[in-house]
Amino acid sequence: MMIPFIEFTYAGQDLPHAYESNYNIGLVLLSICVAIFASFVALNLSERITNSQKTSHKTIWLSSGAISMGGGIWSMHFIGMLAFSLPCGITYDIQETILSVIPAILACFIVLWIISSKQNTTVRLILGSILMGAGIGLMHYTGMSAMRLNATLYYSPYLFLLSIGVAVVLSFLALYGKNFIFQKDQPHHSHWLHLLESAILMGLAISGMHYVAMEAAYFIPITDTPTNSNDIEAPLLAGIIAIMAVTGATLTWGVSLLGENRETIRSLKIEMQLRKKAEEQDKANHAIIQEKQHELIEINNLLKYQKIAIDEHAIISITDISGNITYVNKKFCEISGFSEEELLGENHRILNSHEHSRDFFSNLWSTVSNGQTWHGEIKNRTKSGSYYWVQATIIPFLNEKKKPFQYVAVRTDITTQKLNEEKLKENQKSLQAFAQLTADWMWEMDADLRFTYFSQSKSTIDFDHNQALGKTRQEILGENASSTYWQNHLSDLNNRRPFSDFEYFAKMPNREEPYFFRISGFPLFSKEGVFTGYRGIGSDITSLHEMKQENMRTQDLLLSAIESYDAGVAIFDHNDQLIIHNTAYLNRFFIKDVHLKPGLTYRQILHLLVNADKHLPEELISESLERHEQALGMEAFKTSEGNWLTIDESRTPNGGTLMIVHDVTAAKEAEEALIKAKETAQAASKAKTNFLNVISHELRTPTQGLKGPFEELSKQFMDFEGSQQIEELLPELSAEHQEKLKTALDELNDEVIEVSSSGLLSANHLLTLINELLDFAKLDAGKLTIQPQVISLSDVTTNALKIIQPSIDKKGLAIDLHLPAEQFIWADPIRFNQILINLLGNAVKFTQQGKITLSMVKDDDMAHFTVSDTGCGVPENKHGLIFQAFEQIDGTMTRQSGGTGLGLPLTYGLVLGHYGHMWVESKVNEGSHFHFTLPMTENAMSIRKALMMEQGPET
Repeated sequence: MMIPFIEFTYAGQDLPHAYESNYNIGLVLLSICVAIFASFVALNLSERITNSQKTSHKTIWLSSGAISMGGGIWSMHFIGMLAFSLPCGITYDIQETILSVIPAILACFIVLWIISSKQNTTVRLILGSILMGAGIGLMHYTGMSAMRLNATLYYSPYLFLLSIGVAVVLSFLALYGKNFIFQKDQPHHSHWLHLLESAILMGLAISGMHYVAMEAAYFIPITDTPTNSNDIEAPLLAGIIAIMAVTGATLTWGVSLLGENRETIRSLKIEMQLRKKAEEQDKANHAIIQEKQHELIEINNLLKYQKIAIDEHAIISITDISGNITYVNKKFCEISGFSEEELLGENHRILNSHEHSRDFFSNLWSTVSNGQTWHGEIKNRTKSGSYYWVQATIIPFLNEKKKPFQYVAVRTDITTQKLNEEKLKENQKSLQAFAQLTADWMWEMDADLRFTYFSQSKSTIDFDHNQALGKTRQEILGENASSTYWQNHLSDLNNRRPFSDFEYFAKMPNREEPYFFRISGFPLFSKEGVFTGYRGIGSDITSLHEMKQENMRTQDLLLSAIESYDAGVAIFDHNDQLIIHNTAYLNRFFIKDVHLKPGLTYRQILHLLVNADKHLPEELISESLERHEQALGMEAFKTSEGNWLTIDESRTPNGGTLMIVHDVTAAKEAEEALIKAKETAQAASKAKTNFLNVISHELRTPTQGLKGPFEELSKQFMDFEGSQQIEELLPELSAEHQEKLKTALDELNDEVIEVSSSGLLSANHLLTLINELLDFAKLDAGKLTIQPQVISLSDVTTNALKIIQPSIDKKGLAIDLHLPAEQFIWADPIRFNQILINLLGNAVKFTQQGKITLSMVKDDDMAHFTVSDTGCGVPENKHGLIFQAFEQIDGTMTRQSGGTGLGLPLTYGLVLGHYGHMWVESKVNEGSHFHFTLPMTENAMSIRKALMMEQGPET
């Protein structure tokens, strides 16, 4: 019994007990032929689909082809199933059997729709192949599910996938071959042969998929199979299907051939009608061509004898169909820089600027080659290599076969307009890009001043030129022709005078606003001198006029904007002439009753300012002009009203100048107050420095004097204690008195030593403080000199430790040295020794237990020193204070250890004096790490000096 879904074989399954199948070779071949025949009919119908013009016809043929091919796939399947036999009986469910044809028909419909395109890409063909393979597979496996037999059906997954792959690959080859046939023009018999080859491939794809899929099937016997009342016998079903498939495909093909014949007959009728109309059109065109040839002769005569107006305004050239120049007018030679002899016979590419794309010229030549007028803007190159822009209209003249044999190009020089357009874009970015100038056109009038000809143009004006034929310009324009300037124009026409660049406006139905035009023309005379009319050209200058109006509106908007600006604003053009200014520009100078007109130069404005403000010196003019030429502006200067002004200037992209006048009185007053405060502070600092110098020198002398008495007292007592008089006196005393004398002398010795030592210590401490004050005063005054030289690191370190070591030993601290051997640095030995003593002394002073470390590492060309301790540390918020003079972060600790708070600031200044850097890393109760860097060589110090001069001193 079958189950209505696909199951695959699995490992360990009892496949050897599956039923063995047999095939009827005759029916197998019949099934393949049915598939090929259905494919042939469907592929033939795809050509009918492609050639159908109506959507309804295309849909009918698509449906017919899908049913034919889908039915063929379906028929092939069941004829193939008729050829297939098993030991058990096979019947089919009617409903599932009929439904299985639907996937095939849908897939064929989509595939035929894809391949009916005239331009099929490989991707489309692959997509169609996948859909075809999927449709064949879905139809097959749906049909297999309709089988009713005493077995369970399993599929080998590998052969299952192979069956789909065979269908897709062979379908692609068939569709590719069909697409190749369509794209190649081939003889009739060859066409049918290739179509048959594609049908064979498609038929093999259908049947190949079927028989590979059947090979993938394993039928495992079962028992107790239920029956279905809708089942029918396989032979009967196969016979019905075979008859239906062949009949349906044959009828479809027959209808296709009949439709093709009917369309062929219809096409022949249409072709005969078109030929008849073409003959009638040829007759009409012949008359037009004769008229155009007459016009061409007149144009040639015009260019040869009557060039006054054209040379005044337009740039004219004539070329043959290859683009070789046969005529140029004087204006053409002037603007291109070539002589007439140099141009005649040359190709028009001699003027190519290489600024336009290939598509640009392809469009141009495609237009004129098809007999149509081309209009556009072209950038050309002169003989000298410079560039110019023209607005060009190229008019083809046609021969009797309606093919161009000559081109007349009418150009207008728009280089200035292009430059103005770029200038406006640069100066006013808020403006929209200029609209391109509209098309030029050629026109003719007869002796009564009525229009007889208008050339075609691509103008956007809603105006039918044919309606103007036979009318005068006044009749066309109506009331617009009655104004004074029209009367002047009529005077030129009535007196047969040439005219150029005459401008007028006219209203057209397509918009309310009028159009603006510019025309030029010249009179025509016969050989006998009789006036025959006018010929000329016209241009639509509406865009240019609108741009001028927009420019005026923009200037008004700009004036409103700068008028609201508090500062004085003035704008000058590249000739240094005033364009616009606001009221504040004059108010800043407190000038009254002075009106600045646009066009005044900056020099003239300066004279007006000096004349209006008598307190402004004449030198202001020359100084301001000199700085104005470089757009430097003016630094602060004072007006007669006591206000301070500055002038900021900047160049505009077109070479003009933007000037802004600021009132900086408040800032100037603040600056002067700041200068006074600075001078006061500097005076106070100088007084402080002088006081420190004087008081330090005054204190040094008596302090030095204090050391002498204490040293002398200690020396004399030591001499007295060991003197001969004491030795002689002792034997004369009793033992008791000798003991008392010795005890008294020992007590006196201790007191003398304590007094003298305390006095010496206090004197030395006071002297140290005085020396620090003197050094700091010199440092603050910038008089502390640094005399660097090459010094040995070990020598200086040894000297410093000799001074610090007693203090280290007294507190029972340890000291670690991590210094490279035989290292030299570039420093002042005395000041470097002072730096080490200050930092090591500070470390000893604030460390009660633990150790002190002095280390040095190389950092490029700098020596990086670190003095570390395990003392009380420095709060992070106090790191910046310890390098400031007289700052003490902990008064209690300072009182215990002594000091003025100048040691670290002095050390910091000495490090900076070597162009080094100093900083601290410390936390409370975690010790401190004082870092400083010094140059290792003279060159390193020079580099650091230059760097610090550029960046400014450290704070």
